[in-house]
Amino acid sequence: MVLVLDERRHVVETLRFMGSRFRVECFGALLFALLAAKSPALRPDILSQLIKLGQEAALGSACLLFLERHYRGWMIALVAWTVTASHWTIGQLTMVYLLTFVVGIGRFAHCIAGSAEILSAVVTGSIPLAEYFRWLIPATLGNICGGVLMVSLLNYGQVKTIS
Repeated sequence: MVLVLDERRHVVETLRFMGSRFRVECFGALLFALLAAKSPALRPDILSQLIKLGQEAALGSACLLFLERHYRGWMIALVAWTVTASHWTIGQLTMVYLLTFVVGIGRFAHCIAGSAEILSAVVTGSIPLAEYFRWLIPATLGNICGGVLMVSLLNYGQVKTIS
């Protein structure tokens, strides 16, 4: 993203890359859901909990989903930022643990990780496919605003020289 902010000519290539990566990750979440729901890979009690998580994740208004995912996107991008800034491995591990712990405690889902949960509920017929897309759009936009825009703009502001 910093490259796009610095050289606008890379916008189309970056958007194409991010779009293809997003589609592949959603497809991977669907494959996980199919494997979890249609194979004996998970015990029935674990599968029922996964489906319950998917049903709960799909609830809520679009505005609330956007705001929650905005914070989540910011936290995960912050993990990458602080890990890169740390010079020692123990510092990197500590930052990953602490920040992802906060994300887990707050139950701030990610558009792709949450996709696996919700698609598991869709595959088993617990919720309709339309609910997945109703959830995916604000969740993705929130992750983009929080993770890509906020953190990238902050990073860019630190390294950009004023001409």
